Amino acid sequence: MKWILYGDPTSGSATIELALAEIGAEVELRDVSLDQGQQLAEEYAAVNAQQKLPTLITPNGTALTESAAILITLAERYPDAGLMPDTPRDRALTLRWLLFMATELYPIIEMHDYPERFQPEGEATASQRLDELRSHARSIWMRRWLLVEQAAAEEDWFFSYGFSVVDIYAAVLTRWGQIDNWRLENLPRLERIAQKVARRDGLAGVWRRHFE
Repeated sequence: MKWILYGDPTSGSATIELALAEIGAEVELRDVSLDQGQQLAEEYAAVNAQQKLPTLITPNGTALTESAAILITLAERYPDAGLMPDTPRDRALTLRWLLFMATELYPIIEMHDYPERFQPEGEATASQRLDELRSHARSIWMRRWLLVEQAAAEEDWFFSYGFSVVDIYAAVLTRWGQIDNWRLENLPRLERIAQKVARRDGLAGVWRRHFE
């Protein structure tokens, strides 16, 4: 079975590509350059009307969007890969933090990277308002990351029961937001997880393609 993944290096498609690599699934990568605005082309709009990345086409032709939903789908489709734990308690915790990051962290990066989409009216110049919005978004981003850091286990993976989709998702999101120095100082547990994902058998090549 072949999956088709529309994405761009360092974008949200990295989480899906890493999960597919962990599973060992066959995947065809189709690049959609965000820098060149290719996601806005009519050709891609026919694939994903929202014109965002990633989009994953299943072997039967169904188009899936929303990174967290795709990761859950893959975890359920390939239970032997161990992306989602079996016990109800651990599964509930995995879903909690996966969806926290998807709803509380992921949207903030859009505000940070594309402040013009959210630019408020005011007396300040347009440039000043963009800078203020980006700064505010970054402060929210940092406060929410600290909550995730506190929830992460002190050793090995995010959860004491072992590797899961949360580790993939968190690792990729830590590479966004232009907060490298702050991250290293304030998010040591999450940085440890990202480094482990980057070195994990089967994932290292994908990580290098996106982040090195």
